[in-house]
This record gives sequence, C-alpha cells and structure tokens, in this order.
Amino acid sequence: MPAATEPQSAFALINDRLRGRLKYAISLGLLLGAALGYAGYRFAPVKYISSGNIHVASSGTAILRETPETAILQRYEGYRRTQELLVTSPRVLDRVQRDDEFKNLAIAGDANIDRILQKCVETTAEFNTELITVTFEADDAHTARVGVDAVLRAYEALYGSVNANDSLQSRISELRRSADRYRAQRDDKQREIDRIIEASDYGATDLTQILQAQLMQIETIKQGKQQIELMMVELPAEVAVEEVSAPVEIGEPTQSDLEAIDAALADLYRQREAKNIEIARMSRTVGPEHMRMREARKDLGVIEELIAVREETARARWIDFGGVAPVANASGDLSLMTRDQLERRLAALERQYEANQDEVKKLVQEQNRIQAKQRELTDINTWLDEILQTIEVYEIEKNAEFSGKIVIKDWGVPASYPARDRRRPMAMVGFVGGFGLSCALFFLLGTIDRRTYSASQLIQGPTGYRLLGVLPYLNTSGKDTELSETAAQCVHQIRNRIEAMRDPDRSTMIVVTSPYQGDGKTSLAMALGWSYAASGHRTLLMDCDLLGRNLTDQMGVTRHEGVKEALRDRHLTDHIVNLPIPNLSVLGAGMDGGFGPESIRRDDFAALCGELRQRFDIVIADTGPFIGSVELLPVTAASDGVVFSVRRGRSRSRLEECLADLDTISVPCLGVVLNCADRSDCNRYVSKSAISMRHMDESAATTNGNRAPRPARNALIKAMERNNTKSRN
Repeated sequence: MPAATEPQSAFALINDRLRGRLKYAISLGLLLGAALGYAGYRFAPVKYISSGNIHVASSGTAILRETPETAILQRYEGYRRTQELLVTSPRVLDRVQRDDEFKNLAIAGDANIDRILQKCVETTAEFNTELITVTFEADDAHTARVGVDAVLRAYEALYGSVNANDSLQSRISELRRSADRYRAQRDDKQREIDRIIEASDYGATDLTQILQAQLMQIETIKQGKQQIELMMVELPAEVAVEEVSAPVEIGEPTQSDLEAIDAALADLYRQREAKNIEIARMSRTVGPEHMRMREARKDLGVIEELIAVREETARARWIDFGGVAPVANASGDLSLMTRDQLERRLAALERQYEANQDEVKKLVQEQNRIQAKQRELTDINTWLDEILQTIEVYEIEKNAEFSGKIVIKDWGVPASYPARDRRRPMAMVGFVGGFGLSCALFFLLGTIDRRTYSASQLIQGPTGYRLLGVLPYLNTSGKDTELSETAAQCVHQIRNRIEAMRDPDRSTMIVVTSPYQGDGKTSLAMALGWSYAASGHRTLLMDCDLLGRNLTDQMGVTRHEGVKEALRDRHLTDHIVNLPIPNLSVLGAGMDGGFGPESIRRDDFAALCGELRQRFDIVIADTGPFIGSVELLPVTAASDGVVFSVRRGRSRSRLEECLADLDTISVPCLGVVLNCADRSDCNRYVSKSAISMRHMDESAATTNGNRAPRPARNALIKAMERNNTKSRN
C-alpha cells in the first residue's frame, strides 16, 4: 500500500516530472531559446519619433482698444485641450491619408491605415505653455517626419488660423435637425396618449377623481356589509321565520343612483354637458358642417356611447341590489327587511364589492399607462427646450470674434536615433520563453508518462510507496568491484527493512513479483535468498513462475522435480535441492509438462506452503508479472506479503493498478524495490566509505591467504548480472 507521505513540494514535483528527461529538456530548451531569442531580436519593434509644435494664442490683438473678444480667453486650458483632441480626430486623420507626400510612404497602402494612424499620432500639452506638441511614431526616421508634417498640414487646413467659432454653424444645423426629430417624437407621443384615451372606457387623462370615487364607494359598501352582518346577528330567529314581507317592486334608478353605482358616470355626464355647451357656442359662429363642428359632434357621440354602455351596466347592478343604490340606507330602512332580504342584500353588496375591486385595478392600470406616456412626453419636451436654448446661445456666439488664433510653430524634425529599441529585451524574453517552453513540454510529458528514474519518485508525492531499497545495474560489475559490494549492501538493507515488518517467531513466505515482464524480480528473489541465508535463516527459493522458469534456469535445477510435482502429488519428497551455500535451498518449477498454471488449486498450494513453513524460516517465491500471471493470485493469497520489483524507466501507472488488485485479496504489500537504479540512488542506502574500507580489508586478507573469496556472494552477483542483461535485451 502507498506509504503515508507529506505533500510534495514544488521543487520535488518538478524534479519528479523532469527526472530522466532533464538533459533532453535542457537541449531542446537551448535550441528553442536560441530560435525564439533570434526571432525576438529580429522582429522586435524599433521606433523613431518626429515631433512638431502648434501655437494656440490665449488672447487676440486689439486694434483701437481692447475688447472682451480680444482679451485673454476665460477657459483657455479647455480650449487648448479641445484643439489637442482635434489633432487626432478622425476628420484630420482622414485628410492625412489624402496628403500627396504621405501617399508615397509604404504604410499608406496598408489596409489598416486608420488604426495605424490612431496608434502613431499622439499629442501633449505642457502646463503653463501655449504649445501643443504633435508626435508621429514610425519604423524609420523619414516616415516619422513625413507623417507628423502631414498631420500638421491636415490640422491647419481644417482648424488653423481661425476663430474658435468656426464650427458653430455646423453645430447649430445639427442641433436644429435634432430639434426637428424631438418635435416629431413629441407629436407621436401625444397621438399615442390620445389613442389610449379614445380606447379607454373613461375618456379622460386624469382618472384620479374616478379612482377616489371608486375607493369611497368600496369603503361605503364595506360599511354597508358590516351593518347588514351586525343586523343579521342581532335579528331574532323567530322574527326571521314568521315575518313575511310583500315583494318590493323595483323602480327605475335616478341619475344620482346610477352615479352611486358607477363613479365614472359622473365624470362622463360632466363631459357631455361641457361638450353640449361647446357645440351650442360654436353654432353661433360656424355652420353645422364646419370641420370643428363635425369633430365636436363626433366627440359627443363617443361620450354618449360610453354613457349608454356604463348606464346599462349600472342598471343591471341596480336590479341585483334590489332597486337600491350601493350605499348604506340609501333606500328604505334595513331594519324592516327580513333575514332572507338581508341575505340577498348582502350577496348583492358582495358582488358590487368585487366589481368595484376589478374596476379599481383597471383604473390603476389605465392611469399608469397614461402617466408613463406623459412622463415620456415631458422628457421629450425638456430635451427639446434644452436644444432650443443651446441654439440661441450658439447664434449669439456665431457673430462674436474670439481669441485663440492657431499657428504651426515648428514642423517635423527627422529623428537621428531610435526613440524605442526593444530588440535586446525581446531577445532575452524569447530565449527565456523558449527554454521555459521546453521545460513545460517535458514537465507535461512527465505528468502523462510517469516513468520511474529515481528512488525519490517512488517515495514523494501523494501516491508515495513504501520503498524497501534499490539494486544497482550490474552488467559491468566485473570491472567495478566497488559497485558489486554496493549491490550486496543494498540487498542487506532490503532484507533488514523486511525483517523490521515481519514476525520473527514464525515462518514467513514472501512473494516477489513486478508490474512488467523483465523488471528483475528473479534477481531480487535470489538476492533476498542469499541475504537471508547469509544471516543464518533457513531459506528456500521457490520458482512459482511455471511459464518463465527463470529461477529454475539460473539455479541449474531444470532436471529436478519441483513445484509442479509437489502440487500434483500433494506432498513434498525429494523435490527440494540444497545449494552449496549454507542455509539456502531451492524448489524449482518442475518438469511435468502436463501441469500448467491453470492446474494450481489454492487449497493445494496452501497445504504445500504449510509444509514449507515447517521446514524453513523464510520462503521466497518468484512469480511472473502481477498482471497477466494465472498462478499469481493463489500463490499471493497463501503468502504473508508481496515485494514489487520496478525496473528503472518503467511507468508507475501499472504499479498502482497492481496495488489496487492486491488490496482486494487482503495481502499486504511489504514494499517496492527499484531495480537497475542509478549509482546516486544506491549511495543513499549504503556508506561509501565503509564499502571502500571493507573492500580494502578483503583484498588484503585474500592476498595474505587469511580469507577466501565469498563464493555465495560472487554467484549471486553473476546471477544478477545475467538477469539484468537478459531483462535489457
């Protein structure tokens, strides 16, 4: 299982991703840095600036005497700022493009010349001076000078040597056009209001009085309802039963009754009366077919139609109320009514109350619509008044003579040296960017392809593993005796780390496997077997890789019966071969060709392991790759722990998959060993000075004849060399 680790630092993360690829990243970084640095230097902008000055006079010249028009401008700074903005106005820049000298420049034919001019032309005005400095920025000195002269000529032709009111006439014309537009909008808005009033049921713009009348009527109805409800509570039951009243004949409502039922009728009656008076007055001066008379009669007809519709509705409500207006005690004494009459009266009041509520909502909506249109009309009138006032002011200023004479003081001067040269900074940026891009690409590659190149990559980060140790690459150890001694010490370190986790009072079975084929698991199993035997433990090496048989081949027991026969016969006989090394034995894969990995049964293998545990302290099982080996799961299930061998340069993704599968069968992972590790990683686990001293002691002892070489270790080193060479091939 992954070991508990602290969060990986930024330096460790970068070191992890670039480990094994650093020299390629640096090489590519230098190449990209040089290329992008040259491109930055080659294409970096080099700009020349030419400048000219415009003099804006703050006062005029008096002829006979000084007048307010020739005095100092009261708002001179604002006026000068205005001229400064006019220099870069679209009108001036458009005239620059038509300048004869400017049209001969290379930039004049650019499709984006408008944007180029907006970017190249700048103006500044020094405080407490009457000068405006105009600058033109270009790639060469000639273009900069011609450009600034073209800008000055265009500005002088449009605005130079004139008074400040030259453009007032054009402004007045534009304001008058705006005033005409607002007048049209005002008339349209007024027609919209008239149409709303014509389509309304009330025929008025101010519905406040009608709304108040409706609200008062609602309040009156509420009081009438309360009075009837109170009388119905106080009315004795026997009186309500015995009292019989003759049916009341419903008469025709008066005008006041209709107005009490519908408050809008009162306003409509007043409008009808006013319209009749107006028609009678007009009849004295105009004929009946006069346009005004026809319009008045048409308006009267509309009012009459509205009155007829609302009177018909009011009469229907009058009948619903039993011939009584919707006010308390408006007709008759309520105390003379029976309970049944009071209930009908109360129901009629309820209907009238709901009808009045709907009428109020309708009135509010209608009033809101009219007020919104009236507000819009008011805004339009306000804007129109402001424009008309502005026109009056401009008309007065048009006939006046102001100060503010404009003169080109200095024309463009060719620039003798660049104003901006960014070639060196851009070259540095290009070099740093190219080098950084290379590192970023290889960092991304290291993130995607998580190969293992050092021990630190296995123990750092959020998915750190329990690293037992490392084994060096030994295919050249015959020429490097110090590396051979380092390999032996690394094996002892791995064995001691395993010993720290296992129970010393019971026999232990360890499975050695790897995520990939050729990761050096056989050499690791042999190294651990030799180390345990050297420490005095009865050790057995068992070849459970029935297809690969690497351990069997290297131990030279290919002609001996082994695991296949033991599982087939379900008993150990003479299958175990004792090696010349003390305390070390081997159980090969066997010779039975009819017994394959698919024939292994978990119970049989567990029974075999039980016999081996009784005879040996340590049983080390060499298996095939964890993923893809048929026999691995029953072998692993009978073990006490698993050790993974990961060859340097292999991806860690499959190792994580192996650990996840191992967790499903509840077998612990004792740790991971990095095989074929770099010498710098090996030096972390052994003392280089101790190895050198021990090597010197052994050499002296061998020379004096006091100590013979250790054949077990030498045999182990040779086996590891063969296995490493075979794995690489």
